[in-house]
Amino acid sequence: MSSLVPRSAFHGLIEGGDPGAGGVWLRPMPTASATSVLARKDAGPAVTERIRALCGLAAPAGPRRVAGADIAFTGVGPGALLAVAPHDIDAAWPARLDAALAGVASVVDQSGGRAIARLGGPRAADLLAKGCFVDLHPSVFPTGAAASTMLAQVSVTLARIDAAEFELAIPRSFTAAFAHWLEVAAAEYGLSLQADRAS
Repeated sequence: MSSLVPRSAFHGLIEGGDPGAGGVWLRPMPTASATSVLARKDAGPAVTERIRALCGLAAPAGPRRVAGADIAFTGVGPGALLAVAPHDIDAAWPARLDAALAGVASVVDQSGGRAIARLGGPRAADLLAKGCFVDLHPSVFPTGAAASTMLAQVSVTLARIDAAEFELAIPRSFTAAFAHWLEVAAAEYGLSLQADRAS
């Protein structure tokens, strides 16, 4: 009996390159899950308290990313959050989150529609600046900052993990277009493709 292996939405779209070379690397995360949370009217405080009880995290009230060991919440709009589990922590996770937020928020598993990836390296911010209207200077967009923005004409959720690493949530149907832009825009820096650490 064969077993299914998660395949990144970027599979076959970007050449691997030399992992030790280049100023930019991309690490697709094929086992990551993405779940949207939309608070009901005037239910923001209740959502925050229930997420704290479930995960031990204070959900961000604005465009910020708050992360624990297994889950991160990113503010993507008024009363709206994107919950990203870097790896498949629990197949029932979206259902557990939905149950915890019953009556105060709408919860939708978007794992099949979002490609999650990490983009990093010493020239990562320079690369992103070529296609993004957000000022990514660390004094303006520090660690934990997030934005729902356009990147190379693709709608993305962008969050800064640390000084040289970003998390991207991209509509899966646009990954081919994004990958093409990425290869062209990163040509002057060098681009390498890294394997997901969980795979």
